Amino acid sequence: MRVRFDEDARRECLDAMVFYSESGEKIGVKFADAVELAIAKIGSEPHRFREIEAGVRRCRVTRFPYSILYNVAEEEILILAVKQDRSPECGRPSGIEGARCLRMDADYVALVS
Repeated sequence: MRVRFDEDARRECLDAMVFYSESGEKIGVKFADAVELAIAKIGSEPHRFREIEAGVRRCRVTRFPYSILYNVAEEEILILAVKQDRSPECGRPSGIEGARCLRMDADYVALVS
């Protein structure tokens, strides 16, 4: 199943990766690897993760305070957001309304290439 990102997020996701890289090169690589692993899990078993709102599922990014929110359609998975879980700016932890999110805007292949 194809994984596709919402329009606005590639730059913002990359900004988060840069933020972690500026904290230390190894932590930036670990964050990128953790996001990649979470997306691979979503791609291989899209219905594995809990639905938090109608049509929206959440996969937590291992070892980082981020979640990937996504929607499963017939032929593709649309990544809606990569949101920070532990920031007061993110709104309620379980949902996407009012959250300060990193939104996806390009195919996954373009993000990690």
